[in-house]
Parts: sequence; C-alpha cells; structure tokens
Amino acid sequence: MGESLEVTERTIHRDMEYLKDRLQAPVVWDRMEGTWRYDEDEGSFELPGFWLTPAEIRSLMLMQSLIEKMEPGPLAELFEDFQRRMEGLVGELNLPLLEFSKRMKVIRSQARLPEGRIFEKACRYLLDRRVLTIEYHGRNRDTVMKRKIHPQQIVLYKDGWYLTAWCEMRKEMRVFAIERIRSIQPCGDLLCREFPIDEDYVSSGFGLFAGGGERWATLKFSQPNARWVADEIWHPRQKGAWEGDDYLLKLPYTSPHEMAMEVMRHGPCCQVLEPIELRNHITEELRQALGNYGPDGL
Repeated sequence: MGESLEVTERTIHRDMEYLKDRLQAPVVWDRMEGTWRYDEDEGSFELPGFWLTPAEIRSLMLMQSLIEKMEPGPLAELFEDFQRRMEGLVGELNLPLLEFSKRMKVIRSQARLPEGRIFEKACRYLLDRRVLTIEYHGRNRDTVMKRKIHPQQIVLYKDGWYLTAWCEMRKEMRVFAIERIRSIQPCGDLLCREFPIDEDYVSSGFGLFAGGGERWATLKFSQPNARWVADEIWHPRQKGAWEGDDYLLKLPYTSPHEMAMEVMRHGPCCQVLEPIELRNHITEELRQALGNYGPDGL
C-alpha cells in the first residue's frame, strides 16, 4: 500500500488512526492479511462531507466556550457531543483549546434556569411542530394549570427562557416561562396549527410581555446615568437625543409594570415625562415602597 500511494508505512498507520479516532470510520487492522480493512459488521460508512477551516473551527470553539460559560444552562447539555468532536479537531490542528476557556468569561445575573429535560423537550417538540399539553405554575396566582398549546418560538430574554405559544384555553398567543413548566408532553400525533411567527409580538413594545396596546414613553435621564443609557439599546425603535447634560429616551412599551421596574432602578436619575398613566403608576409604586420603611419613610 505504501508503494502504491507513495508514502511511508508510518504515514499510512497515522492516517488510519485518524480515520478511526477522529472520523469514527470502522477501519480495523487485519493481522491475518497484514493490512487495513473496513469492519463489515459495522455496516456502511461515508466520510463526512462537511469540512471546516481553522478559522471556522476557532469561531465555533468561541461560541462553544460562551455556551459552556452559561452553565448550568440547558444549552450546555445539548452541546456536549458537539464539544467532544470539536475538541478532537482542535487537538489535531494544535489550536490553543485552553485559551478559549481561559480568555472568555460570562457572568450571569439573576438567571432563571429551566430544568434541562424540560428545555430539551420544549426544543424538540417545537421543531417537530407538535401540539403540547403542559402543566404550568404561574407565579402571580401561585397555581398549577394544564394548558394545551401550539408552540411557536423560544425566546431568551434577560437570562430567562420563554416559550411563545397559542393557548387553546385563552384563544390567544401567550408567553410561558420555561422554568415554570412542570411537565410537557405531546398530544398524541397532533400537529401544531401554523401561526405566522409574529416578530413584533414579543419585541413590539419594551420588554417581553407584548400583545397589549402599544404606548410610547418619554424618559429623562440625568447624570451620571445619562451617559450609560445613551450607549444602551432598550428597544430597536427607540429614539434618543441629548438635551444639555440630560438624555431623553423615547420608546414603545406594552407592560407598565415592566417599564416601571426599569425606570425605578435608575432612582432619582430617571424621570418619566409621559404618558401620565405611566407617571401615576410609578408614583404609586414608589409610595408603596416608601411605606415599607415606616411612616416617615425612614
């Protein structure tokens, strides 16, 4: 074989080991014949037709490193097999695998992590277009209810995973926090009704909880927070402008509760100019919060 291929026997053995270890090819050394051959008991085999350049492998390893840093997030479990194969390619090309892990850092804040098994099923059934029955624990009412849903999209928002779906009980699109799903099962062989994926449903107004009437808010930020907010993207359709040292931010929203939480985290550095309904909502929230510190607010 070495003469016909014009290579050394050592090169042949190295290439065969590569086929076995890296490409999982069913090749074995036949001691009786003194040659390499396919293991017929393993069935047919095709060499992979997907090839990557070193630059592409580095990009994928960067993505994998970021996903790994999200542990114990559910995506890390789904990418375990992919990671093993990529490590083999990285080792073969002598790329600095440890550098990817050492030089990349992700710090998660207030993450709500769904159970890995529930998340994996949600992804699988979503792509299979299956009608689902879920047991869902709503936080506000602290009750568990069964829902029959037609899943449409999975959304990552502020370190939380959500499933948007048509709810047969409510007869409308709803957003379900995946970490609150207690069980998830397909409804036999029923396939989802096809609803157009409405990108505006989740992102039309500020925050995740869209679907209501859209309103616009005008927020005024003073220093030093103004310099931070000027560099932030709260919404794709936001409009920002400087007014002296203050920064004015206009953006759409649908949930006054969620908008109020964002406004109040800036404390005295943020003032709602309009609408009056949002000003009144935040005023009442602050009044109740102040009551937690005694009659004098201290």
